[in-house]
Amino acid sequence: MRLARFDGDGLVLEAVTVPDEILAINSGDPDAASAARPAEVGDFFPPSLGFEPVAEDVAAGWRRVGTEMLPPGPLEISLDELKTAKAAAVNIRRDQVIAGGYQHNFGGSAGIRTLDQRTEMDAINWLGLKGIADDAIAAGLGSAPIDIRDAGDQTFQASATVVSGAMVAMGQWRGAIMGHAWALKDAIKAAGDVASLDAIDVDAGWPGA
Repeated sequence: MRLARFDGDGLVLEAVTVPDEILAINSGDPDAASAARPAEVGDFFPPSLGFEPVAEDVAAGWRRVGTEMLPPGPLEISLDELKTAKAAAVNIRRDQVIAGGYQHNFGGSAGIRTLDQRTEMDAINWLGLKGIADDAIAAGLGSAPIDIRDAGDQTFQASATVVSGAMVAMGQWRGAIMGHAWALKDAIKAAGDVASLDAIDVDAGWPGA
């Protein structure tokens, strides 16, 4: 005999099979103290445990709907759960774009260079470099050369004025990336159905990517 225990919504929490041999254990020994009657399901699974007879193929995860027992269908994911996952994908892509580094044309022999953006510490270091460049400019030394180390571990020089401008442009680049991430997340939040959510491309439109 197959028995199942249900929750309040009809979901099968547990299903067990009681072998017929167990139900018959007391039926063959009339001298046994416990042999006043054959064993019954209630001896092993009293009603207080909430078990009920079901078909032999019923298992945990099935659901009782009316008088029918239905097996579990495909996993259903809510729109909110899909939105959460897509917003997380935006964060991952945002971090990938930033980690790829900032490219800037320093002009002259320095040319286009990629500057590290691996961690927040890199951003702090660039901010410190801007402070050095700004101090030089304030002292009337805007053309003074400043050493910079690029993402390829090569040192090059650019004037304080150029360095300060590069750091401003770097900040604008990071701001544009954050702005794009915010716009994507707003679109994700506003999506009214799965089709609208699927139409949002989290890989497109990133500045400099």
